[in-house]
Amino acid sequence: MVYGFVKQSAGHISVNSEVGKGTTFNIYLPRVYEAPLARMIGTTAVERGSETILLVENDKSLRTLNREMLEEMGYHVLEAANASDALELSSKYSDHIHLLFSDIVMPGMSGQELAELLLTARPTMKVLLTSGYPQNASVEIASNFELGFLQKPFTREIVSKKIRELLSRSDRSL
Repeated sequence: MVYGFVKQSAGHISVNSEVGKGTTFNIYLPRVYEAPLARMIGTTAVERGSETILLVENDKSLRTLNREMLEEMGYHVLEAANASDALELSSKYSDHIHLLFSDIVMPGMSGQELAELLLTARPTMKVLLTSGYPQNASVEIASNFELGFLQKPFTREIVSKKIRELLSRSDRSL
């Protein structure tokens, strides 16, 4: 994810490692002469909802952060650490799952493969895939189907807007 963020930001990352001394990562980002992002974020309202979202993220800290963010927006969140957990959770959950919010790259099964499997049982469910890898590769995966896509890192405002956009669609996501 760090490499993807640095490259997306037109930066450079270098690694220097010496046995017995350790490893140093140097990240170089271009200087920006614009208003800080925090000021720009404050001008956009967060859209809220009450639907059920199945959140699938293998990184525990990101999963916790995303769950808290979605719950603060009013959503009911079902949380899974990987695709197999998500499949099991979905099979046991009898109510409607409105949206799958999943990382594209996960061990064992990709978010796209997970979406394909879940949509056979839940054809009206919408899909939002995320990735921290370089944007062109991830967008190509998501655009092979009509899936929602967000490039990491993202803001709460962008997430809330994208979720509302997907949930207001009347068509099937895949």
